[in-house]
Amino acid sequence: MKILFAASEAAPFVKTGGLGDVAGALPKELVKKGEEVAVVMPYYSQKISDKLKENIIDLQFFYTKVGWRDEYVGIKSTILDGVKFYFIDNEKYFGRDGVYGYFDEAERFAFFQLALIEAMERIDFIPDVLHANDYHTAMIPFLLKEKYHWINAYKGIRTVLTIHNIEFQGQYDGGVLSDLYGVGMERYYDGTVRWSNDFNVLKTGILYADRVNTVSPSYAGEIQTGQFGMGLDQVLRMENNKLSGIVNGIDYDVFNPETDAALNDYEHYSIDNLRGKENAKAQLQARMGLPVNPFVPVIACVSRLTFQKGFHLLLEQFEQLMSFDIQIVLIGTGDHHFEEGFKYFAKRYPEKFSASISFDPKLAQLFYAGADLFLMPSAFEPCGLSQMISMRYGTLPIVHEIGGLKDTVDIYNDVEKTGTGFGFVDFNGYRLTESVLRAINVYYNERDTWYTLMGNAMTADFSWNKSADAYLDLYKSVLTGTPASEQPHSDVRELKPKKKAAAKKPAAKKAPAKKAATKKVEEKPAAKPAAKKAATKKVATPKVVDPDAPKRGRGRPKLSEEEKAKRAAEKAAKPKGKAGRPKLTEEEKAKRAAEKAAKPVAKKATAKKPAAKKTTKK
Repeated sequence: MKILFAASEAAPFVKTGGLGDVAGALPKELVKKGEEVAVVMPYYSQKISDKLKENIIDLQFFYTKVGWRDEYVGIKSTILDGVKFYFIDNEKYFGRDGVYGYFDEAERFAFFQLALIEAMERIDFIPDVLHANDYHTAMIPFLLKEKYHWINAYKGIRTVLTIHNIEFQGQYDGGVLSDLYGVGMERYYDGTVRWSNDFNVLKTGILYADRVNTVSPSYAGEIQTGQFGMGLDQVLRMENNKLSGIVNGIDYDVFNPETDAALNDYEHYSIDNLRGKENAKAQLQARMGLPVNPFVPVIACVSRLTFQKGFHLLLEQFEQLMSFDIQIVLIGTGDHHFEEGFKYFAKRYPEKFSASISFDPKLAQLFYAGADLFLMPSAFEPCGLSQMISMRYGTLPIVHEIGGLKDTVDIYNDVEKTGTGFGFVDFNGYRLTESVLRAINVYYNERDTWYTLMGNAMTADFSWNKSADAYLDLYKSVLTGTPASEQPHSDVRELKPKKKAAAKKPAAKKAPAKKAATKKVEEKPAAKPAAKKAATKKVATPKVVDPDAPKRGRGRPKLSEEEKAKRAAEKAAKPKGKAGRPKLTEEEKAKRAAEKAAKPVAKKATAKKPAAKKTTKK
């Protein structure tokens, strides 16, 4: 099987996060299993080390159209661990100090994807499966069908899209389609590639890829909900028949306490000999300026300092945590608010907390090796690698039970004394502190259990071997199933605008629509009075009626002729006034006049009445 990985980064050349680890490690494992694999990524001339550049050669160059622009495409190549790496070279787009975060991000990665597709024939690597990753390469399935469908050699390519983090989707103005990709606007106007009135790259990839994959089973389920889907949950529910989740692995050649080059200055160790870990702990405490104490538990944090990683919970609970007999070390950069917060606490508690606001991979490895616990309170986590790395080094993780963290950490069972780490379900500071307290309680009071948990963590299998088998099964299912390029797209329009269009359809049918609308408006008021009458009847006291009595209107008993005559006589005998009311006798009139004269206070109480009469006279 020929597999082509399309990624915006790949280790060891350039890595900013989990995507780089996956694009570097998974292809290597697939090659070990006998597959022919190539990786295509941008050539970041300022980011790739000089040592790695020594083995990268120039193959060829050509020009491609980015909308109306003619852009240079250089093709470079190298082979590493049996994997062919191809680099798309263009100094204008990739010769920069950073990898992401530029104003022309849409243009940079539009160029990359167009160049990648056009390079496949030139480098003579046309894959059976093209594996795209995140929004930076999510347009490739669309382009293969909508723009390059005329190339016969590409018709058999099947596509897989892996979502590493759905938060980043590539949302741009619809004009990007014609201005950068050089395709028509039809798929934007009919809603296929549009979402929330923007051209959405990730949504486009989800619809056009033959299979969609995420980096853990739990995350695959979570992104179909409004809480974690970042606005695309509706699309993913619609396409869930092709959605799956495969847990990432870690590269055991790199993350191995027995051979890790980052520990060469200290001492390597294994599950059978933990002396090196004790030494690494002492070195970590000394390096971070904390008292060297082998008996106090050290809790490590290695992460980007963001809300997504849950560090606001840690700041909220810091005073409480500092009341425990622990030490905390932290390394990372990110949100300025978090950086300043941790700097403040480092000054306030110099004997218990130390922070390195930096990005230092070698120091990070010492954190994994030297700490006792690893804190990872992410709000959401597609997969996460740090918790797996920490377990590999015998450092027990404390995690928020979400996404890949839930799938990879076996939470401690205090009855059976099993597990590989500790966790909390409710995402709040109280539960975080509670889980830390539970962990240090085992550390201090149940040492046998503690070493059992360390052994469980260090022997858990997080290698790419198992995950690579799952990916091969996924690729095989793509090759044997119906490709997205042969499926109709009539049901993949933007759902929100579709509702609005449906609402306008009755107005288009002039006469029928007006009648239907008028009828509905007229019927509703008519129904309301009837409901009120019914309610009034229910409130009224029901009369007991003899069922054998003769009936008259509305079920009331009929009057006999004798009763009718009697009532008529009584009515005729009463003298009538002008309004038809019975006349008062002289005696009754005198009585009422006397009663009226005897109530002077009642007249004063109605003081407002005379004023009303005066106003009337005026």
